[in-house]
Amino acid sequence: MTAWTSILRGAITRFIPGVLTFFGGSFLLAAAVKGITIGPVQVQGFTALGLCMTLGYCITLGLMRPSLAASAQIEGRRSLLAGLASTCVLLELGIMHGSPTPRVIMFGFATLAGTIITAAMFFPWMTAEKRRERTMDRQIEALGDQALRAAEVRDDEAEPIMQRVASHARNPSPH
Repeated sequence: MTAWTSILRGAITRFIPGVLTFFGGSFLLAAAVKGITIGPVQVQGFTALGLCMTLGYCITLGLMRPSLAASAQIEGRRSLLAGLASTCVLLELGIMHGSPTPRVIMFGFATLAGTIITAAMFFPWMTAEKRRERTMDRQIEALGDQALRAAEVRDDEAEPIMQRVASHARNPSPH
């Protein structure tokens, strides 16, 4: 099972830098193309959106944690890509909703974006582990069925022998 410390480490060292990379690139592009300046209010809003996406990331991995394979590498590049992609999904959700979008709805969109992308990014590693577990369960059941059949055969063979021994003990034959 994946540890909570791995999830938090992946969030801090990979997911948040992915979000910040997209936001930073957006700021530079907006400043260069449109001449827009970013003030403290906008920085606070982007910080809250980044934290909401991170919350969605952590909650999703927390729910997937019991069945997530170790090969998912939560602390690796998949988390960085999830951070980058979450901001893209957030942008699309904001565009689809239309402008102006109330902050509460935008925070919900950010959490949803983090959740959707994290689930999509790590789902294959969850199902692979589950598949292995199901295969092992089937193999164990098959071995158990074979052992039961073997025991039944032994019991069937043992019964006539025990009857002969019991009848021989009651009526010993002269030799």
